[in-house]
Amino acid sequence: MLEVAGIRHSYQSQLVLDLPHWRADEGDQWLLHGPSGCGKSTLLHILGGLLTPSEGIVTLAGTELGTLRGAAGDRYRGRHIGIVFQQLHLIDAITVRQNLTLAQRFAGLPVDEARATEILTVLGLADKANAFPFALSHGQAQRVALARALINRPAVVLADEPTSNLDDENAARALALLRDQARAHGSALVIASHDGRIKDAFEKRLELPARREAAA
Repeated sequence: MLEVAGIRHSYQSQLVLDLPHWRADEGDQWLLHGPSGCGKSTLLHILGGLLTPSEGIVTLAGTELGTLRGAAGDRYRGRHIGIVFQQLHLIDAITVRQNLTLAQRFAGLPVDEARATEILTVLGLADKANAFPFALSHGQAQRVALARALINRPAVVLADEPTSNLDDENAARALALLRDQARAHGSALVIASHDGRIKDAFEKRLELPARREAAA
């Protein structure tokens, strides 16, 4: 489903990522693991089509992400890839429900209020639909970000350091939520993390080596 070939990426002539080949199939759950500076976030942004690698290609269900441009590329990513950023990037000026329906609009899909209600209910946020993100707890805001990533039933869900700023109990809860929801939607899940607490939870792990003077 999601496959990379010959990926290399550099910042200012400094090689930060070198991945000859890797593949995630439908329903797979992968951990991208390694120390800060090894290229985890860089790879996650490449997999999400947000960053074009210096070399190599990324394909999702036969579509090469590097060939997508402009609004068409944005729509494709919005429909097929859900991303939970380390900084959640919720829009405080609109409600939780509107944050979700905006993701539908950006993907070029019709607004589906029933789908928004469904995913908020599943994540225990039905009573927060009309709340504004700034009024939520961190855990609630994280679930809204997950709901936004899942709203369009993506083939792939990417999450960047989803547990790094959480205590043990909330880290375990956030990880379980990501894995359970990806499984329920049949999505491949790829989590980038250097959090040693979650390493043993994944059978499929891609270990990225440390690179001197590299930026993650």
